[in-house]
Amino acid sequence: MRDQGARAITHKQGDLLWRDKVGWAICLEEAQDRAGQPIKVRLKGVEKAVMAGFYVNVSETCSRNAVLAQLLVALKRTVTADK
Repeated sequence: MRDQGARAITHKQGDLLWRDKVGWAICLEEAQDRAGQPIKVRLKGVEKAVMAGFYVNVSETCSRNAVLAQLLVALKRTVTADK
C-alpha cells in the first residue's frame, strides 16, 4: 500500500482491490488514484464509492510482481474449480 501511494496509478475497470478487515472489491470504472477522491466499486455485492487510498489494487500490484501474479492465477483456478 505504501508503494501504491508513492506513485500515481490508474484503477481500471475489473481491477481487484483488497482492504484488510473489509475484503475484496472490484473496480467498476477507470479512475486516477488521487488523494481524497472516491472510486466506484462493487463491494459485498453492492455498488458504492470508496476511498481508493484505503485499498490495495491487487491487479496493478500483480502486474509488477511475478510471484504475486502467479499466486493470483492459482487463486483464480481454485475459485473457478469450486464452481
